[in-house]
Parts: sequence; C-alpha cells; structure tokens
Amino acid sequence: MNTSSHTPNIHSGDEKAEPQVGKIWLAIISVIVFLGVVEVIGHYWFLGVKDKEFVNQQVLRKAPEMVSMQTRDAQLLNEYKLLDPAIGKIRIPIREAMLLLVTQPNSIKSKLQSQNLQIQEGKK
Repeated sequence: MNTSSHTPNIHSGDEKAEPQVGKIWLAIISVIVFLGVVEVIGHYWFLGVKDKEFVNQQVLRKAPEMVSMQTRDAQLLNEYKLLDPAIGKIRIPIREAMLLLVTQPNSIKSKLQSQNLQIQEGKK
C-alpha cells in the first residue's frame, strides 16, 4: 500500500477563466450609449413641453383690446353694409369683392374709373 502523503489541492481540476474584457467593454459602451440616447430624447422632450407652455401662456393669450379689434376687423371684411344710399355705395365681403374682380375685371375697372379711382395692378 502506498502511504505517501498526498494532500489534495482544493483548486485542482478548476480551470482559470480568462476575463472576457471585450464583453465587459461592450457592456460599458452600450450602457453609455443608451444613457446618452435617453438624455437626448429627454432633453428635446422637455424643451418641447416648455415651448408649448410658452406658446399657451404668451402667444395664445390675447389682450381684450386685441380680441375686440380682431372682431371689428372680421366684421368689416365679412359683412354687407350700405355706406351711402344716395349714390348706392355699399360694402361687400372681401372674398366676394375678390371674386368679382377676377370674374368681371372690366366691369369693376370701368366702375372705378367712372368714380376717378384706380386699381393698382401688381407688377409681373
């Protein structure tokens, strides 16, 4: 019988694994890129929310004078009104006036010329 003293090594049979540096660096870089993308998206989202708040607070809020002026302007541009019954002068909506000017240009020009008015024609 062989009685030689042989003490077993507790690490015998274990293979030492090489650290996988490539995978570690890939994971670190992936986390950094992910955090960067999240930061950029969050930053632009936050700016978008702040811009919308600014528009709602500043631009869309109208002074009462502005509202009344816009209402008066809309009435002037969109209503019929008898201005001078003696000569038959009336105000017509701007859209109808433009349509008449396009469909009956000679008639409108002759009426204006008879009243010593001129149409300013655009230069081409």
